[in-house]
Amino acid sequence: MRPIQVIYAFLLATTMTLPTHDDQVNGQVLNVLKERQPLLCCSSSTLPTTSALLLSLLTSLGGAIGYARTGSIPSIAAGLSVGALYLLSFLRLRAGQSYGEEIGLLASTVLGGSSIPRAIKSGKPVPVGLSVLATFGVVVFGLALKEKRV
Repeated sequence: MRPIQVIYAFLLATTMTLPTHDDQVNGQVLNVLKERQPLLCCSSSTLPTTSALLLSLLTSLGGAIGYARTGSIPSIAAGLSVGALYLLSFLRLRAGQSYGEEIGLLASTVLGGSSIPRAIKSGKPVPVGLSVLATFGVVVFGLALKEKRV
């Protein structure tokens, strides 16, 4: 895949529109993101909501895949449980109800508490990936909670 195709794919995913001919100069894409509204806005108010939905889908799907590949009951139980917490966080944040950030932070802490020690011990890709997701969640929901408290 050529670099321009990667840029087009990124722009399509983030803006749902492709650059026009006017957006290109000698095969280079101009700064189109400043002019177009992104599909998933990343302002400080919507980032926790979008992150909660994304983390819910990733953890639930990961638990189901872990069960399908290895028959691991703990994988599906943990994935669906943490995914349900993230989903609850998403629903509360979207509705403007209280405790949305706190539930997301709880889910990220639970995920990190189980995956970070395994990532340090084994260095395997799945625990490392889960640790990255958990750290991302702790940062996003922690900053959102701090912003809400100020």
